[in-house]
Amino acid sequence: MAVPSLRQKVSLPRLALKLSQSSVTLETGKRMTITATASSDDFNRIVFEIDNNSVVSCTWGDWAGRSIPLTLYGLSAGRTTVHIKVLDSKGNVLNEKSVDVTVTGSGVVYYRGLATVPDFGAYTDAPLYKKSFDLRNGSYCFYYRISDLTESADAAIAGYCDLLESNGYSFVHSQKNLFEFDIMWYDNSIYSVWFGRNYYVDENNVPDTTVPCIMVLVIPAI
Repeated sequence: MAVPSLRQKVSLPRLALKLSQSSVTLETGKRMTITATASSDDFNRIVFEIDNNSVVSCTWGDWAGRSIPLTLYGLSAGRTTVHIKVLDSKGNVLNEKSVDVTVTGSGVVYYRGLATVPDFGAYTDAPLYKKSFDLRNGSYCFYYRISDLTESADAAIAGYCDLLESNGYSFVHSQKNLFEFDIMWYDNSIYSVWFGRNYYVDENNVPDTTVPCIMVLVIPAI
């Protein structure tokens, strides 16, 4: 076999990118996960771009070899395209694939008696661990064990943020709690929703640090 000289341009095979699905249909308030797989490690990073961010949002999962999951969250009825690109260190596109996304109807489930607050458990398929009610201000607090989530806590939190915003809530700010977890505050003038990582806190205000949870605290506006 002839060996190319240094002056000859060697043609390297193009890095391939494969998606598990090229089109998806999901309901508002529901999620679906696809997988992107690269043919080699010869790239710097992988990114996604959404044509219409009001229809769907996306969150990366964790790499498994050369494959990475991308979870799509239906925000509102409509159609859009998600572009997935692998880039080199200079930002050049090495390969690109796209996913056609159709979001239908309203599949959002709300907490019973809290008509505008999306149910975190229904959204993530996580069972409710504990629930409490405070007679002093009429607030409800819902706890979901992180161990019961089918995705990472970060992905679930990011998706729920998008779901709140698509249901008319505005982000106010975030702050650290006593355990240095970030607690986010969203408001729609009817309810304030505080949520994030926390430990389960019982009726005597005693935290159980053996049970890491996602907490959703709903406070009626005064």
